[in-house]
Amino acid sequence: MEILNTSQTARQRLEALRDDLFSKHGLKWVVCGARGIVRSVSTSPRLQGRLQEPLEIMPLARDSIDDLISARVREFDLNSDTAPPVGVRSFTHIFRILNENLRDALKFSGDFSVWLYENDNYSSDSDRLHELFEIWLAEQSDQYAMSINVPPRAWKLFDEICERGGSISPSDFEEFGFNSSQNMRGQVARLENADMVTSELDETDHRRKTINVMAKGWLLRHHRTGYAS
Repeated sequence: MEILNTSQTARQRLEALRDDLFSKHGLKWVVCGARGIVRSVSTSPRLQGRLQEPLEIMPLARDSIDDLISARVREFDLNSDTAPPVGVRSFTHIFRILNENLRDALKFSGDFSVWLYENDNYSSDSDRLHELFEIWLAEQSDQYAMSINVPPRAWKLFDEICERGGSISPSDFEEFGFNSSQNMRGQVARLENADMVTSELDETDHRRKTINVMAKGWLLRHHRTGYAS
């Protein structure tokens, strides 16, 4: 649903499936999507009676991480003498670095687990695993930093975006020291080419954009701040 980008496209796709799939007995469909697309689609007259009122799932709160990871460890633990590759402490660490993005945090946790296995670095000592995780993350951010070429003005803009929470509007150009949105756009393009930020169009008003820091950008921020916790 997210890939379709706009409510209009999503509505057309789902309406086309109404009679072929949504009416099949014994099947229960769960439709997921971000950016308000699902809520807009559910109001389609052709889908009335097929979709229930959407449930809005809020972002995971930071203070829920401990309980979440602890529950996962208990569920999948086969031996009390072992430790998960990414425990509560490590997951909280990457979750904060990536600006509390659960999907990105899970992705990097998985990458680290594969790295442990492939390099035969697993240890049952949770403190040792966390130390390896911090080292691995620092190496990842160092590699990203060495692979890009961003001018100082773009770096300054990037740092300011991060300091504001990782999301800004191009209409705020004056607050970042630019005399027009076009001038700021040039620096944003340099950050986009380095996969540090992404620009998203508002689905209801394509004249409006939001500039958001990506996972790679947050890891670079980790590098630039001296690997602060």
